[in-house]
Amino acid sequence: MMTQPLTSCILLAIIAISTTLVKDHGCHVYLGSRDVVKGQKAVDEVKKTAGDAVELLNIDVSSDESVQSAAEALTAKLGTEKLYGLVNNAGTGIMHNTPPTEILDTNTRGPRRVTDHFLPLINQDCGRIVNLGSGAGPIFLENIRSKKDKQRFLEPMITNAYNVSKICGSVTAEGRRRVKKTAGDAVELLNIDVSSEESVQSAAEALTAKLGSEKLYGLVNNAGTGVMHNTLPTEILDTNTRGPRRVTNNFLALINQDCGRIVNLGSGGGPNFVKSIPTNEDKQRFLEPMSESQIEDEIKNILNTNDGRSAYQGSKALLACYTMELANEHPNLMISIVTPGYIKTAMTIGAGATKDRMKGQLA
Repeated sequence: MMTQPLTSCILLAIIAISTTLVKDHGCHVYLGSRDVVKGQKAVDEVKKTAGDAVELLNIDVSSDESVQSAAEALTAKLGTEKLYGLVNNAGTGIMHNTPPTEILDTNTRGPRRVTDHFLPLINQDCGRIVNLGSGAGPIFLENIRSKKDKQRFLEPMITNAYNVSKICGSVTAEGRRRVKKTAGDAVELLNIDVSSEESVQSAAEALTAKLGSEKLYGLVNNAGTGVMHNTLPTEILDTNTRGPRRVTNNFLALINQDCGRIVNLGSGGGPNFVKSIPTNEDKQRFLEPMSESQIEDEIKNILNTNDGRSAYQGSKALLACYTMELANEHPNLMISIVTPGYIKTAMTIGAGATKDRMKGQLA
């Protein structure tokens, strides 16, 4: 039987996330720490604001013996229950006066050790593993001079990024060809225009027939447009804000309700729009979930400016508000909004963007 987030167990070492998971999502957290004293202080800190559903798990990710012992202890504690998720957060660096050998052992081998030992404890139907990375990773890649050497660091990520058999989206024939060339044949074209209710509904019906009794693992709302496409403000807001809502409304029934996820592609333009709002009271509206009617009111306000830049940035700010509202309405799904960075696309030509498209997708 699949364990739901409400009664699940999560192993992690982040006080803020632990507090949120316990307090807001009803999770039971196993907080890992190699230092028992510091770890217990962290547990006590979480308990102050979030309650007692958090326990200390003594673990040193640099020691295979310690990791194995922690896994055995947790196995005995869980019984027939399974972990909902595993977060590999332990890390170290030069600011800790750590030698390079220890940095690599902790940051690279550590997550592998933990995952290898805890994998059997994770719910195989809807479990998840999160590894905490760093912006230093892409910077390391940038410093590699030869393309051949860079490719070694890209290939595993590319394979993993496309190794999801049930993902809904729209790609061009050229995009499909590129994906197949790199990752195999587990990708198909789905014709969809997110600005058209009729097109979105038709695409959902076509996919429903194709899936049968199967469900989608995830939905990525990536379509977008901006002033560099010579798009009018009305079209920008309709595509970037209403588009994801149209798609989600029509495809929601196709997503696995036990462990599915929805990802909306945001932009740094969203926070820039909020930053430009003169009063704190008006800013606050964009920091909270918004209903459909509230979003439509804000769209009207933005359109009154008749400014393409405001339309683009405002569309992404409203998308964030929609994402928050959607997450509140469907707590069983993992729903998020992400921004891949400043990518070189048709929308950023001549504006100083430096990231190529593939790196943006991997981010």
